[in-house]
Amino acid sequence: MTLSAPRHDTARAVAEELASARAPRPAGNDFLVRLGEDRVTADDLRRLVRAETASAAGELSAYAAMAVRYPHPVFPALLDMAYRAVPRIAACARATGLDADRLARPPTRFSAYAYPAYLSWLALNAGRAGIGAAIYADLDGYYADGLLVAEGLRASGAKVPGELVDYYSAPVPDGLCEGSLSLLQEGLDAGDDAADALRLGRMMQKSLDGFWRSALPE
Repeated sequence: MTLSAPRHDTARAVAEELASARAPRPAGNDFLVRLGEDRVTADDLRRLVRAETASAAGELSAYAAMAVRYPHPVFPALLDMAYRAVPRIAACARATGLDADRLARPPTRFSAYAYPAYLSWLALNAGRAGIGAAIYADLDGYYADGLLVAEGLRASGAKVPGELVDYYSAPVPDGLCEGSLSLLQEGLDAGDDAADALRLGRMMQKSLDGFWRSALPE
């Protein structure tokens, strides 16, 4: 898909462009495709939990760095979201048979780093509009896919831990999408380029696809 510049330099216009550019589901998400075919295994779920663990660690450091560069109310809220996720992911790990030693080891697949690596790059290099667009794309895409994952896990013929179903059933925390758009608008008002912000948001969508793909067998 060729990216077009938003018609208006507003956060809402960028958000609408991101929504229209997002790949259809389940076809655009390899994990959802495998789940729909009832082929997800216990090893797939363990790989997914390990990817979640690595991503949460990346979020904690990246959001803190973003907050130092660009003080904004969205970052304490994002950090709170990430902190609250840690014990819930640990519960998923226990339920899937991952012990603390295995969970502490770094993922062995490069695709598992697609999301946290990109988030770290944003924290160090992107402007406010780009960060805002990427965070919005992250929240909008990840939680929407999570609900589909929860539905698929419930319908699966395999025995799936309830902790995983509960984890992916959670909606986007209140105010975070609005906060990310506020940061995006703040950057646009300060002169950040809307087309660049859109590109960074699209890259986040692609990094999320890599995140879900990392749970699948090679």
